[in-house]
Amino acid sequence: MATNGVDAEPAPPFFNTTFSTHSVSPLYIGPEGLPPVRLDLLARRLRDTLVGDVVRGIQVAVEATNTPSGQVGSLRNVAIRRFELRTILGEGPLVADDAQDESRPGGIWIEISHERAAYAAVLLPGLASSSSRPSTTVQFGRKEADVDASQFLHLPLLLLRMPQSLRAVVCEWLSTTFDCRVRKLSLGTRTLVSVMEDWLDVVGLPAKGPDLILSLGFNVPLVEPATTEDGEGDTTMMDDDGDAAGLRVLEVTMTSSDVSRFRRYGLAHGAFKSRWETSGDERQRRRLAGGNVDDGWAWRGASTRQPLMEGLARYLDGHLALDVFHPGVRVVQVSCGSFVLAPSRLKLVKGREEADEASDVGARLKRRTCNVEGLGLYLRQVGRRRVLRLVLGIIASGFLDDYSEGAHPQVLSALGATNTSQEAGYGADRYSAEARLHLRRHLGHDDAHIFFVPSGTAANAISIAACLRPHEAVIAATSGHIVTRETGAVEASGHKIITVPPCNGKLTVDGIDKALAENWHFPHMARPRLVYVSNATEAGPRTAPSSAKPSSSKTQA
Repeated sequence: MATNGVDAEPAPPFFNTTFSTHSVSPLYIGPEGLPPVRLDLLARRLRDTLVGDVVRGIQVAVEATNTPSGQVGSLRNVAIRRFELRTILGEGPLVADDAQDESRPGGIWIEISHERAAYAAVLLPGLASSSSRPSTTVQFGRKEADVDASQFLHLPLLLLRMPQSLRAVVCEWLSTTFDCRVRKLSLGTRTLVSVMEDWLDVVGLPAKGPDLILSLGFNVPLVEPATTEDGEGDTTMMDDDGDAAGLRVLEVTMTSSDVSRFRRYGLAHGAFKSRWETSGDERQRRRLAGGNVDDGWAWRGASTRQPLMEGLARYLDGHLALDVFHPGVRVVQVSCGSFVLAPSRLKLVKGREEADEASDVGARLKRRTCNVEGLGLYLRQVGRRRVLRLVLGIIASGFLDDYSEGAHPQVLSALGATNTSQEAGYGADRYSAEARLHLRRHLGHDDAHIFFVPSGTAANAISIAACLRPHEAVIAATSGHIVTRETGAVEASGHKIITVPPCNGKLTVDGIDKALAENWHFPHMARPRLVYVSNATEAGPRTAPSSAKPSSSKTQA
């Protein structure tokens, strides 16, 4: 029986399949919704996009028989269907306290069939009720109640099983068709550990079964290559990517009996005291942890509970002298009999048919929530026919901007701690002075003049105006923030922006040279004098210093 306008269709390939994980902002479907007629129309448009943009425009010239695109054959069919979440999770309500929530939408299944291969994209709804769902739309001068929520579809989790080239086209098509943002969902250590510990809480300690494999990764600190007397960099201990060589991944395999022993040991002895907690500072922790706020183990505290990790940390510290809770150590994959979860990959394993569980399974059902910068993770066991069926719902709200999102808990804690202290305003307070001191040390210039401004737009406008004379221009990528997001603030000060098409979001030296050649030959043209570089770029990639070196004398000048 279909509900909520979702047709009874075959379930998408969900179990025993490895997906890449992505988060999606609310899809704008308009007042007409997504009836079957419109789904068929959208499927034809996606097929036209794949045939026209991918096959004809990109892959025809390289479609040899020994390439992936040549081996799968020609495109046969593209289908877009709606499905109910319970068709893949089993019979019965998802969660007891949300069983009556009829506003939860069904999912969307996109199937792309070739002669010898089939690819899938699955959009899943969140497991949170509509009343607790965060708002991810921005309204200027309008109340939230004025927005018709029925014209938006909340399917925050996108699972893709397809090659990278096709993945990029499908994500771009979704973004353009439904006016949404699709981004790669990279889960960190906190989320992976929470899933593992919650899985043990829900399913219980298995007496036998597959091993639990925990993969530990190591953030290798960046090392500048030594310079020899002839000026060449010594890369003896550097790999092809320029990073220092070293141990990258360590796999820890635990049998079912070992898992129960480690967990009992962690429960008996409590939290493990890492050596880093007594010797390191928070700034060094963030540098070693990398860019993901989910890493670094700063979230460990009295309110967190991960007995298996605590017991394993004591064991590795005593036998291998390995401090698992060092900021440079992170969990990069968890593999067990029910799922395989990595920072950007997910695989749910369907267990064998078991006898019906006792009636207390529903009582053991728990909901665990882990919020990290808008990322919520819900772990549920559903159904009673398969003991090891596990549902992992990842709720990710797209980051709009720093004015629309909430503050980090550490920021709120610092504001609360200093709220009652009275300080001089307009940058004359001691906290601003301390911030200037830290910035000078970080920059390596004790005499640097540092001024705080209220926004990034103000910082860009002031710094560009300070660097340029009135008749000079700045070169920026067409996707640059000063081009697309600052309402002409830079050009309002009299400085022209010369746009250059980016390559994967990055400016290229060849593009800069072309802009110089096209805007330098006539005396009455705005002279390009400054280059605007976003790092990381608006598309996500970072710009390495080596890629920004000039290739011509004009660029150097």
